[in-house]
Amino acid sequence: MKKFHDHVLTYFLNFKKNNPDFTFVTRVNDMDNRLSIKNFWFLGDEQYISIPLFRRTDAHNQLKTISFVVRTNNNSIVITYRQITGMTKNENNFYTELVSSFTSGSIQNNQVALDIPYETLDECLQYYTTVFRKKCIELLAKYNLLEKYILNEATFEKNISKINKIRDPIILRNKGFDDNLILYGPPGTGKTFLLKKLQSRYIHSKYKLGDNLSKNYEFITFHESYGYEQFVEGSKTKINEKDNCVFHEIEDGIFKSLCKRAQEKPWVKYALFIDEINRGNISKIFGEVITLIEESKRIGNEDEMMLSLPYSGELFGIPSNITIFATMNTHRSITPLDNALRRRFEFIEIKPDCKKLSKDIEGIDLSLLLNSINKRILYLCNKDYMIGHTYFMNCDNFEKIQSTFSKKIIPLLQEYFYDDWEKINLVFNNNAFIFIDENFHNNLFSNCNDLNMDDDKTICYINFNSLKDKKEYLKIYE
Repeated sequence: MKKFHDHVLTYFLNFKKNNPDFTFVTRVNDMDNRLSIKNFWFLGDEQYISIPLFRRTDAHNQLKTISFVVRTNNNSIVITYRQITGMTKNENNFYTELVSSFTSGSIQNNQVALDIPYETLDECLQYYTTVFRKKCIELLAKYNLLEKYILNEATFEKNISKINKIRDPIILRNKGFDDNLILYGPPGTGKTFLLKKLQSRYIHSKYKLGDNLSKNYEFITFHESYGYEQFVEGSKTKINEKDNCVFHEIEDGIFKSLCKRAQEKPWVKYALFIDEINRGNISKIFGEVITLIEESKRIGNEDEMMLSLPYSGELFGIPSNITIFATMNTHRSITPLDNALRRRFEFIEIKPDCKKLSKDIEGIDLSLLLNSINKRILYLCNKDYMIGHTYFMNCDNFEKIQSTFSKKIIPLLQEYFYDDWEKINLVFNNNAFIFIDENFHNNLFSNCNDLNMDDDKTICYINFNSLKDKKEYLKIYE
């Protein structure tokens, strides 16, 4: 349902670019986390979306207006109509004439069903922004109700700004999205989540009601085994079912296929999303195509360039309506990014955001806790090794905090510091999480008199009992 709301919002915002006087009503109250968590930008629930035309509500947030409703389980449009006692004569006349304009039958249960068999959501929205709204404006002007009912620009911008703070992180807001972009930072900062946020901007116009979303993008993850054959094109061995003879067939990779789709519709924006781009061998995956990524060398641009592909021999170019977005972890287990690719992308650093964490989970301030840990990591190592806030996003009780430390945070620090337990102990501010046994070797070799032993050697291990003690977490930041 979130994709449904995203699509409607994107459609309206695009419509407003060419129609600056166009405003629309969005959800304002965050009842049951429908705005902040579920991202229902408009009124409604999982079954329908309601697009109220005007701003008239009472003290209980009940709609005092006509509302345009699209349901997800069929292709029909419903207009809800609420008669409110105490309306002026002009208001009553407006509602009566408007409803009669869209139905020849009677009103039942405050609903007027339009017998219009639309197949796609965009057709419904086009009807709303043109035929339906145009008639509403005409009648509001007739009954001197425009100023009273139309949402003014200042209120509209305030409501949209509230949604944008949830919908688009501040680092991506107002970004042109025409340049190739890499989001980089330590693990757990939400880079992949941001990629998924961007996907809503590449929704195919043929969004069928009740069906899965058709998309103008592809999402892939690079890894060590990923190669040119999967990305651009390759020769695949097949067996002829008739004579069992082996033959080879050239198949397009995911990027080449996307480029072909983009060339067929040059007016539509397409995108390729690559998660963990520097886990793959960039030269092996991109091959000669890396030259074509530059904006100036795209098809139709000033320095347009086409190359002959090695398997098929086809001339290949990258259309200018494709943008590449990627993520890149920066800690030591990831190989450096290929310099040839680096200069063809813009980079935005995604840092840990401790402000997103709760300040009181059974007495533990997660925001202060993570901030203190990261400051010590920054001192002992560097910013690329800091811990992302998403590790703690689902910690809504003490038991989950314990589990996160024992199964995620401590193993991550072991990797970062090469099992240097003394440094890990410093990260935790010398609380009881790490037990350092300096006397473990006493009497260990009691019958070996002449051994030259290292008396300074210590043994460290995790004190799992201390992970159950809330006081030990407080010691990290107090």
